[in-house]
Amino acid sequence: MGQCGCGDFDGLVRFAGPDGTTYVLEVYPGCRDCDTGVMVTIYKMDQQEAVSWRIEELPEWKFEGRPAWENVRIVDHRRLQARLDADHAEHAGEYEIDGFIHDFAAESLRNACGETVDEWRRQPRASSD
Repeated sequence: MGQCGCGDFDGLVRFAGPDGTTYVLEVYPGCRDCDTGVMVTIYKMDQQEAVSWRIEELPEWKFEGRPAWENVRIVDHRRLQARLDADHAEHAGEYEIDGFIHDFAAESLRNACGETVDEWRRQPRASSD
C-alpha cells in the first residue's frame, strides 16, 4: 500500500471460509507520508497461503451455529456511495476529509451492508438457459 512500508500486511483476525479457505481481515489506518487513505481488506487464502503467511497465529473469529463466511454481510457499493454522499452533503464544511472518514466511515459502511452471504445464496436466481 504505502511506499514507506506503512502498508505491510497486518491481519487482525481470521475466520474459516468454504472449502478449506481462510479469510483474514485487515484494517489499514492510512498514512499521511504516503498520501494513502483508510482501507479495509479481506484476504481469501488457501491452506498453503495461510501456512506461509502464519495466519494460524491470528485470533480466530468464530460464528456460532454456522460457518463464519455465511454470516459475512455483503456491502452494496451503491448504497455505500449514496450514504457517504448524503453524510458528506449534510456536514459539508464541518470536517476535513480525515475527520469525516473517522466520524462517518464506519457508520456509512454499516448502513451499506445488506444481507448476509447465506441470505444472498438462498435467493432464487434467474435461469441462465
